[in-house]
Amino acid sequence: MTGFGRQECDIKGHRLQIELKTLNNRFLDLKYRSSSEYTLFESSFSKDLKKIFHRGFVELSIFRDKQSKQTATRIALDEDLLKAYLQSIQKAKKKFALEGKVQVSDLLGQPQFFKTTSEERAQALSYDVLWRAVGQCAQKVLKMRAKEGQALQKNLMSLLEGLQNEVQVLLKQSKALSEVYEKRLKTRIQEYLGDQKLDVARLHEEVAYLVSRSDISEELVRLSSHFDQFKHTLVTPGPIGKTLEFLTQELNREINTIGSKVQESNVTQCVVTCKSLLEKIREQIQNVE
Repeated sequence: MTGFGRQECDIKGHRLQIELKTLNNRFLDLKYRSSSEYTLFESSFSKDLKKIFHRGFVELSIFRDKQSKQTATRIALDEDLLKAYLQSIQKAKKKFALEGKVQVSDLLGQPQFFKTTSEERAQALSYDVLWRAVGQCAQKVLKMRAKEGQALQKNLMSLLEGLQNEVQVLLKQSKALSEVYEKRLKTRIQEYLGDQKLDVARLHEEVAYLVSRSDISEELVRLSSHFDQFKHTLVTPGPIGKTLEFLTQELNREINTIGSKVQESNVTQCVVTCKSLLEKIREQIQNVE
């Protein structure tokens, strides 16, 4: 499920820009980006974010504003390097009979003689302080995801009802199979026997055998149970994505079994419709936490 939260805050001299976003993903994938001084908190953020998010791509970004006055730059003379430089100049003057003096202006053009250091002005931030700010972003993300979740729930319930309607059609068709098989078998036997008398008892045995081979009553019972579990899970608080994914697989398994047992064209058409609805359900479930 998708969500986004942004927080700008000034904490103990740290002017921070915090962003937390989530995207659809089958598994949980955490990514952390930050200014160098906050990288040490990566494992802690990962641990706490896993308590909130259980599925999807989650990216947390924490950066200090470039205009934040956190440091003061100091410039210091590298005396050891300058001393060695001047000694070398004196040796060169003596050895090669050179004239002239080293001026201050000559040194200004040599930045290697000056060292710059940064002095931290802002106080170091604790993880708890940072996490409170991140937590505010997380609440914004959860609010956005909850709104999307309501729309997904409504859509999934509609698809499930469509699937249940198709299964009811399968139930009616399965009840009529005995009559269909008897009529078809009787016609074929009469064509084969011609004027000979038909053995009605044997015909009924053959029909019973065909019906038993194509009996889908067990599959229909299990489908009904899966439907009830699916509906119950949809309104259950907490992470439900993986449970719905499992139930969808089981629904698909039963529909496939029905398709393999019954080869009648009207049943096959109904099975195709069911599989199309299940594919739509499967796609939507990828977006569920």
